[in-house]
Amino acid sequence: MHSSGGSLRRKLLLSTAVLVGTLTGYGRRSYAACVNTTGSTFECSGTETTTQAINFNNADVVTVDDPAFSVDTTTTGGDAVTITGDGAISYTDVYFSPLTAAEDALSIQSEGDVGTTPGSVTVTTNGVLDGASDGIFAENSGSGFLSVTANGNVTGGDNGIFAQNRGDGDVTVKAYGRVEGTTDAGIEVRDES
Repeated sequence: MHSSGGSLRRKLLLSTAVLVGTLTGYGRRSYAACVNTTGSTFECSGTETTTQAINFNNADVVTVDDPAFSVDTTTTGGDAVTITGDGAISYTDVYFSPLTAAEDALSIQSEGDVGTTPGSVTVTTNGVLDGASDGIFAENSGSGFLSVTANGNVTGGDNGIFAQNRGDGDVTVKAYGRVEGTTDAGIEVRDES
């Protein structure tokens, strides 16, 4: 009887340790971050007050809905989200993720081609983006295209949306929400090919 009681205590302690580890791990996942999940894919979730900076070739950045993603850097300074790298760079938010920033709400740049992949920039966002500089700053220095689709409201102290293509591809900007710039344009497009 004594040995089975000791065995029961060990099982109970082991179960408790596993439960605490599981709960502790779950708590850690609720913190916000843009995390590299597989290959060049990054998933952004949770609430953050510091710049989420991603510098990765062919970065494919997506938001998730649980926990919902948002960034507000108005008290800490900087952009809300910055994405840079060579090749095909993209940001996709279908979960209405708000980005508010002391500088650009979303700054996304392809710095050039990588291997056989043309440098390109693709933005699709449903969120409200508000930057003290630009709501969206998108620039492509590769040979591909630049495409911005904003379904939510986008505002900036300078431009609402600034889109600049230094390569040979097309530039497309579609805005379905209100887009406003304070000192410059609501939408400013530059094609320098």
